[in-house]
Amino acid sequence: MKLVEEAIRSGQRLGGMFFSESALPLAEKLLPQINARVEILLLPDSLFNSIVPSDAPQGVAALVKIHAASANHLLERSDAGRSWWLPVFRIRGTWARFCVLRRLSVRWACFFHRRHCQSVQLEGLRGSAGSIFRLPVVADFPAAELIPLLRQQRARLVATSSHKGTALPQATWTLPLAIFIGNESAGLPRELLHQMDETVVIPQAAQVESLNAGVAASIVLYEWARGRIRISP
Repeated sequence: MKLVEEAIRSGQRLGGMFFSESALPLAEKLLPQINARVEILLLPDSLFNSIVPSDAPQGVAALVKIHAASANHLLERSDAGRSWWLPVFRIRGTWARFCVLRRLSVRWACFFHRRHCQSVQLEGLRGSAGSIFRLPVVADFPAAELIPLLRQQRARLVATSSHKGTALPQATWTLPLAIFIGNESAGLPRELLHQMDETVVIPQAAQVESLNAGVAASIVLYEWARGRIRISP
């Protein structure tokens, strides 16, 4: 329900709406907000529950065509002295909620690795609680093509690590900047790490193996937003 409401409020294009028979009160609440040209279907509970990828269906679902940004367009229109980008590799969308909460600069974009695009669609949307609808996103984009584009923008490439690198409070990050975040199980590909300008690490107790990647991304962005990381003008 939360995702559908956020999709409507952010102006996403709906390809269809689906309600289970037991969720008619939700339909009555949402229908006034939906364009009259959107196809709406009422389904038996058993059929609805069998097609919705959720362990606890709420009786409402939608087909949404997310506004996909062009990598070239976003990079070309960026202010080279103020821009930063966040390429993420199969992590949940907690960080997206933080970005909207802190009202971070719109001169940034999130890039999703092609191989993990399906995972982003399902898990990332839920984790972001709909915040990702309000951010410039480039999905299905291979890292091998992204690196040269960022280099053309003279961006500094920084990767996060769970075990070695510059401690976050001591890091000095200059703009333009791209922060690469990998997931907690696999991290970033080795061939990608070799192309980074710097690796940073969040100090933690020795007995802790690693942080959740979404939490780690939020900590890094929080440090950036509140000015503890020294950013050159």
